[in-house]
Amino acid sequence: MNYSVIEPTLDDAPVFQITWETTLKCNLDCSYCSKNYHNNAIPHPTLEECLKTVDFLLEYVDAYMAYKLPSQRRAGLNVFGGESLFHPNIVEILDYIKIQHEQYKDKWSLSIQTITNAIVKEKIWDRIVDKIDYWTVSYHSETTIEQQDLFKQNLLDLKQKGKHFKCAIMMHPKHWNNSISMIEWCKDNNIPHLPRQLEHDFDFDYYKKDQIKWFDELYGITTKIPLHKKIISIINLDSNGRSCCGGNEMHVNADYSSSQPYIPNNNFKGWHCSVHYFFVFVKQVTKEVFVNKDCMMNFDGKIAPIGYLSDAQLIIDNIKQKQPPAIVCGKHRCRCGLCAPKAKKYYDYNNIMRHYLEPVNTVE
Repeated sequence: MNYSVIEPTLDDAPVFQITWETTLKCNLDCSYCSKNYHNNAIPHPTLEECLKTVDFLLEYVDAYMAYKLPSQRRAGLNVFGGESLFHPNIVEILDYIKIQHEQYKDKWSLSIQTITNAIVKEKIWDRIVDKIDYWTVSYHSETTIEQQDLFKQNLLDLKQKGKHFKCAIMMHPKHWNNSISMIEWCKDNNIPHLPRQLEHDFDFDYYKKDQIKWFDELYGITTKIPLHKKIISIINLDSNGRSCCGGNEMHVNADYSSSQPYIPNNNFKGWHCSVHYFFVFVKQVTKEVFVNKDCMMNFDGKIAPIGYLSDAQLIIDNIKQKQPPAIVCGKHRCRCGLCAPKAKKYYDYNNIMRHYLEPVNTVE
């Protein structure tokens, strides 16, 4: 069995996702978010550091775009954190991205995206809202009533301005009714939304049986836990997989005729994957460069960076010298990069990638 996104055209081709963790500081402290994702004890990276990273990321993507079919040359730079909109120089950073992309605009397009909690006061919000093209706005039920009101106000502003956005509602098992109320508010206000299950990497309550049933009905895929035979009252949903962050579905056969919102277990260990042709991830604080935020596989079959920002030119030169090979997955769980085309056999992987790359000899 092969897994891929839909056979692409210019309008629906997958976007090369540049994921840039600009800072670890955040204005929230959610119970399910570890210090790997936010740490207010670490200062914001300087403006100078951030601008150098923008230069690297644009040149990195340009090197990969040289291998892609003309219809595939689209990129999105996701500026996130921590909370990226909490960075004191966020306005200057966003302006610099637009300016520096001018030299590449005739070769590939770029949109600016963000994943944000959108708890941003009006004075700052008004300065940044028109600089960002696509918004993924995460709703966190542990916030205060005042913060939730500000969140809703900013969502309505995105809608009024005609922005491309969606609201990812983090379905907290302990604050379930609040999360459900937010879903209903989104429906009432015609706000695009996507309920998201939480991973249980951290210490908080698991989902209850009625909540599991709710997810089953939402996704239309029955969990592997026979609830009617179980006496347990709390359940870890991790083993059932999770949906794509962007709401993409996985196509699960060669003719693209069948798709699913998520793949049970998300286990692709030993498969050939093209994740590096669709993602890059930079941690500004640690200076690490990965092919993807959550899989973090490198070309040596290890969960490790492909390099550091101090090696920026070497990383780019290596891409330009030789078309990068498939990455062989070494993990039991694919948490992100789920929508990157992949196959068990390299021959099948190669055939799939003909829909995305210029024809070259890629035999390993």
